[in-house]
Amino acid sequence: MNTTLLTVVSKTLIHGLIQRVVFKGDGLGNMPSNIAGLHIKLFFLKPGQVELCLPTRTENGFKWPEEGKIPFMRNYSVRYFDRNNNHLTVDFVLHNSGGPASDFARYANIGDVIGFDGPGPAKLINEKCSNVILFGDLSALPAIAAISESINRKKIRGIFLDLPNHDAIRPLVAEYFDSFDTILVLNQKLNGELEYLNVVNEFITNFSMTDTSVFLAGEHASVVYIRRFLRAKQWPKENLYAVPYWRHATAEDNYRQERHAVIDS
Repeated sequence: MNTTLLTVVSKTLIHGLIQRVVFKGDGLGNMPSNIAGLHIKLFFLKPGQVELCLPTRTENGFKWPEEGKIPFMRNYSVRYFDRNNNHLTVDFVLHNSGGPASDFARYANIGDVIGFDGPGPAKLINEKCSNVILFGDLSALPAIAAISESINRKKIRGIFLDLPNHDAIRPLVAEYFDSFDTILVLNQKLNGELEYLNVVNEFITNFSMTDTSVFLAGEHASVVYIRRFLRAKQWPKENLYAVPYWRHATAEDNYRQERHAVIDS
C-alpha cells in the first residue's frame, strides 16, 4: 500500500518503559491480513518543519520530496490492528536520551499526525514448522508478543528476552506474555560481552533445524552473534528470520544502510 497519514487516537504508558499509541487513518483500510509483528515505517516531522511531506512509491523505491522537506523515518512493528475501526497500535520504547520516535510517543496528543508506510512483505516465522523459538530485546518485545499471539502457542518452545536490568521488567514481561512458562529473561549487555548468549545457542541445538523456525531481532551484536552461530550449523534460511533493529552507540540515521547490509548478507 502507499504511504498515508495517521492520526493519534489514544496513548497508554506501560510500566514507564513503553508508550502505546493507537492511530487511525482511512489508508489503513487496505492493510493485508495476518500482519501481527510485521515491520512498518513511520515518518515524523523534523525540527522546523511545519507540514509532514511523505514519499511516493516507485519501482525503484521511495521518491522523496525536496531535501528540506524529508522527515525522520523510523522502523517499528505492528502490535495490533483493529480492522473494524482501522486502528493501528504501535508500542514505542521510551529512551532516556530521546529521539524522534520516542519523543513523539512521549509527548503525543490526540489528533497529532505521523506518516505511515507498510507493512513489509516478509514472513517473520515459517508456519510450517512444529517448533518456534523467539529471541529479542526491548525493541523487539512488541513483535515477539504479536507473533506469540498469532500462532498456536503449543509451537513456541522458548522466548528469550535480552532486557535491561530495570524494576519494571518483570511486570512488563507479564503484561506482554501472560502465562508463558518458556520465557528466559537475560540481563542485557552492550559492551560486546556476549558469552551469556551461549545458553540460547545451547537451547536451540536441542531442536531439529528443518522443523524449527527461529526469530531474532534486537541489538546488532546480539542478532549477528546468534545468526552467525545458526548459519554455521547450516540452519535453513526459510527457518531463520534475523534482523538487527538498532546498534549500540550508533544513530539510527547512520545505521540504516548497515542494517540492510546485515539483512542482505
